[in-house]
Amino acid sequence: MDDGCYYDYATQTAGDVLKEITSVYQTDLLDIRWRDFVNLLREKYSVAIEPHIFNDPNLNARLAGVAMLGNYPLIQFNDSTMQSEERKHFTIVHEGVHVFRHKDDLDAEGEAFTDIMENSAYSPEEQVEELITNQAASIIMLNDSALLTCMQNNWGYGKIGGFYEMSASALFERLVNYLHFNLQINSSTARYLVGRYRCGDTTEARNFLPLLISHFDYIVDWFHDFPLTGNALDELYLNLGIGFEAPASHWYQLRHIFPERLNLIS
Repeated sequence: MDDGCYYDYATQTAGDVLKEITSVYQTDLLDIRWRDFVNLLREKYSVAIEPHIFNDPNLNARLAGVAMLGNYPLIQFNDSTMQSEERKHFTIVHEGVHVFRHKDDLDAEGEAFTDIMENSAYSPEEQVEELITNQAASIIMLNDSALLTCMQNNWGYGKIGGFYEMSASALFERLVNYLHFNLQINSSTARYLVGRYRCGDTTEARNFLPLLISHFDYIVDWFHDFPLTGNALDELYLNLGIGFEAPASHWYQLRHIFPERLNLIS
């Protein structure tokens, strides 16, 4: 099974969670935050959520959270100062996804912190479960509708992370997955583009990704018909009503997305 299938499972799980939140709390997708999922877990599924701090600093640095399933579901998250607040948010959502995915399986047990300490590595099946759960959690924290709206409003990387209370690394993986799985951009290019959005050395470089996502279908159609040249890009920006001349940094980033169009330049 390829990664796309796993992402489909994650998208379905996240979609079910988001649908329940909108139904139970009459909340629009654009307004959903991670805390809404916490409320759903507590109020509808009677999930207990408890902080935990280890006496061992190494464990506080290494272990994030666990979920115990069955009749009395319990989420424990590492509440030490060695875990950032944003990391704690993601941990709670991640463990909540485990609970949600197995809410109808009363024989499911989950795991305690002692289980993690005793097991040196995940089994292949557990690795798949962790992958799906991580991806679903990131979609719940920043769903597709909210992500697209942020891009259309030209929000910067830090503003999105702050508003949705996501760590820089969690947001990075969320955006990479969106580009790779939703827009079919290859993984290495997706990481390059998100890296420029996060840490580009100019405002223009950092502004490219919001523009790309906001106008993706139009841009793809445009460069299906025209080779990737500076003049063609300038004309595209003129048609989009966003300027008469595209920044050079945008052209370099587009080269990573459409390398085959460069071959059409005479």
